Amino acid sequence: MTDAEILELLDRYEGLLRELETGRQRRHGDGLGHLLTMIPKMRAMVTEYQGVKSYVHMVTEAILGHDGLPTFDSIAFIEADAAYGRQREKLMRWLGFMQGVFYVNDVYTIDEMRDHNRGPIPTE
Repeated sequence: MTDAEILELLDRYEGLLRELETGRQRRHGDGLGHLLTMIPKMRAMVTEYQGVKSYVHMVTEAILGHDGLPTFDSIAFIEADAAYGRQREKLMRWLGFMQGVFYVNDVYTIDEMRDHNRGPIPTE
């Protein structure tokens, strides 16, 4: 999933959660209310992730003509690349948690959420 697809999915889920919040009696411990508190944090993760990704790209371009010896820039690149991966993994874990809560509360089926994760299907 691209960052734009993740943000679009978060918008979709937030709209649904707001509808559910106003149109139903809240069951204690269903977790749906908690998901609304997660969405702004997940959006912030995407933004932070995009910043790290931009930095990794910039450093990669700076290193391309390098003679192969480790420099501050190549070490910074390795650290930024690792941070990029950790942030992306955390975002995907949170999305998986969110979808698990949707599943146990009969909001979406596994197949529906699988389609959410696929994004748009390219047309020929």
